[in-house]
Amino acid sequence: MIRSSLFVAGLATSLVALGGCSAPEPTSEKIDALTTKAEKAKAELIEEDAKVADLFSNAVGYAIFPDVTKGAWGFSGARGIGLVYEGSSPTATSCVGHGGIGFGLGGGTYKYVLFFNTQEAYDAFYSGKFGFNASATAVAGPHGKSADADFFKDVIIISNENVGLFANAEIGLHGFDTEPID
Repeated sequence: MIRSSLFVAGLATSLVALGGCSAPEPTSEKIDALTTKAEKAKAELIEEDAKVADLFSNAVGYAIFPDVTKGAWGFSGARGIGLVYEGSSPTATSCVGHGGIGFGLGGGTYKYVLFFNTQEAYDAFYSGKFGFNASATAVAGPHGKSADADFFKDVIIISNENVGLFANAEIGLHGFDTEPID
């Protein structure tokens, strides 16, 4: 009984995180707040690894999610709000949702950046397609390591843990929703 209840709770969490993701309406206040968070996250990533500056400079565009929150107990779910940039200009607000199954226990937050190396990859991001993902994560406190597989052609993904206590190995789906900035 308890096992089936945990299964249902985990599955529900994963589906809500994946399906309940909608990009916020891009009001000037929301864009300003997201821009501040995104620029801070970008600066922190570059400070940790100077080579990341080249990824930001050379990409056609990128989506940056400064605070993605993830939790797991067998099943996992994650959600975060961010901005999509073409070059150095924000073009859309975006939401990332994730649901997965595998070994997972704990919770945490992380920065998540997708670098689009071609115009086709950038354009495909707006289509709302899902991508398969396989990942392994270990986090304890403010320093964690993550290895994420690319799920779109011509996209580089960086995931950098902020804080948490988390162990995870899973197969899952990421879903994205974007709302263009007028």
